[in-house]
Amino acid sequence: MLSPEIGCRLSLSLSMHFPLTGHTFPRVFTWASFSASKTTSDAALASMLTAVTANPGNALAQSEYGRTLEAAGKDEAATPYLEQAIKLNPDLPGARNELAMALQRQGRQQEAIPWFQQAIQREPRNVSALTNLGLALTLTGKSQRWPDLLPAGHDDCGARRDPL
Repeated sequence: MLSPEIGCRLSLSLSMHFPLTGHTFPRVFTWASFSASKTTSDAALASMLTAVTANPGNALAQSEYGRTLEAAGKDEAATPYLEQAIKLNPDLPGARNELAMALQRQGRQQEAIPWFQQAIQREPRNVSALTNLGLALTLTGKSQRWPDLLPAGHDDCGARRDPL
């Protein structure tokens, strides 16, 4: 069986033989990310950082590295990579929710709230973003206002009509 570290090294070596833009690099990098997230070892993280450094304009690389750092419990280190991913590609699925969760785990609830709101606006059925927005609102004393803080037009699943 291929170890995660060898998988990362292999995908990095393959990425050097193929164009680093378009569809090839994201698939190769996603494999590196998947492999690294299985162990989040220092060697796997270093391999992924090499790929990110070689491709600083690749939003997917920035996002996946940030997610892998999160999986390793390094939320503070993940934050700038997730922020950069959003700057590079504002439409990158899941990036806003990942950033918000990293901020939330750092105790930065107030900063996380608008990111969760943006994630919900882009993905109205994102259960993780909805749940974590509720948690952030509760922890900041704003839970009574949660229906008003949902993005405009969001289906609140009947909460405003619930007699309980």
